[in-house]
Amino acid sequence: MKLVFSPLCKLLALAAFYSLLICEGLRFVPDQGCTPDSYAYLESALALSSGEGYQWHGGWNTLWPLGYSACIAFVHWLLPVSLLWASKLVNLLAIYGLLYVLHRTYGNRAYVMGSALGYLTKMAIYTWSETLFIVILVLVCLQLYRHWTHEAANSFAFLGLSYAAFLVRYMGGFVGVSLAIATVYFQQNRLHLQAQWSLRMFSTLAVGYGLYFGVNLWQGDSLWGGARFVETEPLPALLGGIAQGWFNEFIVLRDAAVDDPLLWVSLLIELALFIYIFNVYSWKGTTFNLSRASIYLYVGGVYGLIITFLRLISPFDPLNYRLLAPTTLLGCLAALDWLSSPLQARYWEKVKRPVLLFFIMIPLTNLLPKELFKLRTLFQLIIPNL
Repeated sequence: MKLVFSPLCKLLALAAFYSLLICEGLRFVPDQGCTPDSYAYLESALALSSGEGYQWHGGWNTLWPLGYSACIAFVHWLLPVSLLWASKLVNLLAIYGLLYVLHRTYGNRAYVMGSALGYLTKMAIYTWSETLFIVILVLVCLQLYRHWTHEAANSFAFLGLSYAAFLVRYMGGFVGVSLAIATVYFQQNRLHLQAQWSLRMFSTLAVGYGLYFGVNLWQGDSLWGGARFVETEPLPALLGGIAQGWFNEFIVLRDAAVDDPLLWVSLLIELALFIYIFNVYSWKGTTFNLSRASIYLYVGGVYGLIITFLRLISPFDPLNYRLLAPTTLLGCLAALDWLSSPLQARYWEKVKRPVLLFFIMIPLTNLLPKELFKLRTLFQLIIPNL
């Protein structure tokens, strides 16, 4: 007798699977998933919990906006857990919340869309703001779809989510840039209602961003934590690092150095899947219009262009998984949304199993230790003391 599970059961199984991966992953990462900026988030969360305000090193924290630390402090206040574990719960609850929204939005297809969130499990292990930021961006995309297609929607909900993205990471301000570009596009295509709404939202967000930076200047000593736009690396090294970062993001099955054999195996698997999908689907007359898939691609593309440009003029961080994950996840959601669309049902049935298996493998292959598959490690198994 063949077992048949409902789409909701599959979604719940994904939630349990991601929880297990995150909990198990914490056993293998150094310092329980804390890096130097993690301690800054936790220190500011402690100050908030103690009623001292958003403090870091004895002064107002202008380096990062207060959103992530405030969420950690809130979970710490709500539940009997340490600030460290509260930070992990913030990340996990964000993933749960997005799975619920996908269930409400996509119905029986929610587990298909939810399979992309395994990509976030590696990030959610760490006390980093990116998991929460990416989840909010997906919600912003869904709100944009509702407003731009004239579905019943609340502008206050969109503004709240857009401000939340900015309060978690300053890069969330790119939502305003996306609206400005969209305003010009809609106006040129005589979509006046969308253009007017986008312009209103852009103007309102810009005022909010300015007010927060004003608070930074009032309470702290700089707009955003000091001099960020300083001299970068030599141009060849800079461009090489950017190219490698994007190359690694293309290979979603494995984020590792080029001497990792599994990286190249993953690339071959990915290319084989792309070729298979390309041969199965009919691409004649393909159009995205104002679909959810097109909005995921648009927002992810604008983010990717802006973060790459900023990295060209500021050495704030390597252009890697942490910085590029929003573009990658939104791209994955766009692909799954389009491939599994009811309009593509007869094609989807042919590729459904390999595609879902591919996405289930993403968190597993990315959580495998990088050292495990390095060539030197493999040779040492054959030739001890190499």
